[in-house]
Amino acid sequence: MLFKYANDNTTPVEAKLIDYQMTMFFSPFFDLVFFLAISVSADVLIPNYHKLLNRYQSSLVSTMTRLNSNKTKPSVSYISKNIKYYAPMVLPHICAVIDVTSGDGNPDLDPVLREKKLRSGVELCQFLEII
Repeated sequence: MLFKYANDNTTPVEAKLIDYQMTMFFSPFFDLVFFLAISVSADVLIPNYHKLLNRYQSSLVSTMTRLNSNKTKPSVSYISKNIKYYAPMVLPHICAVIDVTSGDGNPDLDPVLREKKLRSGVELCQFLEII
């Protein structure tokens, strides 16, 4: 997913989906949660969560319309509900990424940045109701 940000360089104003890498094995919501939990820090995701979901939903509906899809267009609440449902399945991946980026896999990481990465992972897990 690629984001275009407002002039404040924090607020996402556009999102483009590039790839669903795991959809052959899992629901597309797994990939969406994986992306949100692994690629976006808590200090960006949490305050912008509803904006991101709205942008994602409108882009998805627009794409489905352009493709003349006859499938039901998902609402933001449907997407949000499924993100929460699939979020616990991503926990092992979150732990692995945190361990590699902040643990023994990255021994030279600045301690302040290590703490920030760990805290962000925990905050995201709490926000997504994984823990």
